[in-house]
Amino acid sequence: MHLLGRILLGLFASILVNLAQATERQTAFVDNLDQPFDLNPYLQYLIDTERHYTVDELQSDKFQSLWQSNTANYFKGADDDVRYWFRIKISNKTDLEKFGSILLFPALPVLLSELNFSVISENGTIKKISFGHFNKLSRRELPGRQYAFLLPSEKSTYEIIGWVDQRYTALPTLMPMYIVNQEQFRAEVSKYHGIMIAFYSVMTAMLLYNGCLFLALRSARNAL
Repeated sequence: MHLLGRILLGLFASILVNLAQATERQTAFVDNLDQPFDLNPYLQYLIDTERHYTVDELQSDKFQSLWQSNTANYFKGADDDVRYWFRIKISNKTDLEKFGSILLFPALPVLLSELNFSVISENGTIKKISFGHFNKLSRRELPGRQYAFLLPSEKSTYEIIGWVDQRYTALPTLMPMYIVNQEQFRAEVSKYHGIMIAFYSVMTAMLLYNGCLFLALRSARNAL
């Protein structure tokens, strides 16, 4: 009986440890951007089924136990009928001014209906960002169709907290998140433009081919 009790106690303790690790919040320490910095292991998310939470509420101690750590390569939300909140704590260990820090979501605009979040600095300064399929490209901080904006580059600690909602597109939420430098961002934009040029070139060629085929078949039929 004592042995069984010890086994059950051990299992219970193991479960508690795993739960604690699953919700433990980690800080993303950034000291250089020679390579894109992967933020996905540091992301935590929360499911808002009624779409009524606020930033102030979710920063209070009352809601801390509701946050879950992302364990996938990048965040994937399968339910399009809820609002997903996310947060990441980032600490610049050195001044990154020479890199020009940029947070990049390498996804196409059609994939996210609404994306709203705030960058909260140590001194309480708040920078609010809004992206999404229904936001005009002219409103974006950086040129290009990717979701991208400038992050603090000075030596400091700050938090990103916000939400994404897919109720208008009914698509799953896919949010790979990286910090990149200016050069890497330009390369990403150039790569995207190259893909779009190739896509539209193929579509144009197919349209011309089908048009020529239609005219050839029409002429052959009229000759009979």
